[in-house]
Amino acid sequence: MKNFEYIIGQEAVREHLQHSLALNKISQAYMLSGEDGMGKKQMAEAFAKALLCEEREDGGDESCGNCHSCKQVESHNHPDLIYVTHNKPQLISVDEIREQVVGDVQIRPYQSKYKVYIIDEAELMNEQAQNALLKTIEEPPEYAVILLLTTNEQMMLQTVRSRCIKLSMVPLSDDQIMKALTQREHIPPVRAQKILPFARGNLGRAKELALSEEFEEKRTMYIRILSQLPGSSVYQWTDDIEKLAEDKKELASGFDLMEDWYRDVLLYKAGALREQLIYQDAFSKVAQGAGTYSFRQLQKNFEALSVAREQLKRQVRPQLILENLFTELRRTKE
Repeated sequence: MKNFEYIIGQEAVREHLQHSLALNKISQAYMLSGEDGMGKKQMAEAFAKALLCEEREDGGDESCGNCHSCKQVESHNHPDLIYVTHNKPQLISVDEIREQVVGDVQIRPYQSKYKVYIIDEAELMNEQAQNALLKTIEEPPEYAVILLLTTNEQMMLQTVRSRCIKLSMVPLSDDQIMKALTQREHIPPVRAQKILPFARGNLGRAKELALSEEFEEKRTMYIRILSQLPGSSVYQWTDDIEKLAEDKKELASGFDLMEDWYRDVLLYKAGALREQLIYQDAFSKVAQGAGTYSFRQLQKNFEALSVAREQLKRQVRPQLILENLFTELRRTKE
């Protein structure tokens, strides 16, 4: 677990949190929003580590990394740092919030000035869970700090959002991602440059793609499918659908590749140059798609991909998701 200084980019969020530490003006509820892979958890842990650090002096904005408390945080063994967990993959229940936060927060910190709660995937809290948490956010003990991490801020109740300091994680520049891949992950520059367009400013996604041995093979497969899909029958894609449905995590990243493809088709249809495209090496196929799809159908393709992502999160059977998705993507006009 790293300190603030290790975090690449996200200057606005980092500066806000470190400024709060330096002035000793700590809010009791924060909401960090952004895509998976943008570093929300890393940022929250760096903040928690600094809050709980035994050697941080007044005016200090960083953890020492060496004290007993810092070592406990790094090993996920600090009694005053609580990670809220949930049993069901797509739900944080009211009972879990009551047990792990609402009830637990009444117990004073064991060894630190603060007691920090990290609720990852906070958007998975149902309405009852959010309302239960709201009471704690409204009248928290002075030692409590609650960090809500979410990929979709709009799924949080307005009453909860309004009582949190909202901090948004933003995409990194290509230079920042290139530096991280080549200098920290030791990815060869040629490979890092090739995956850069697909990262879309997301360092977590960039690392995943750069370390994936199957990325190029998968990208080639999606180019083949998406370029031949318009006007075809869904039944001819049975074998590909079965293969794509085997790994849910890979399917989620596959949706990113599909979205990038239709982005290129839309951009080229609207007059973009080849140099502005992600799939530059498949330019002729992108141009063919731009001539095939209507603007309205391209919009519907993006909507269909959004629905597919949500269905995947809700544990809908992947094969069924892909069959429905391909049924929409094969259409060329509304």
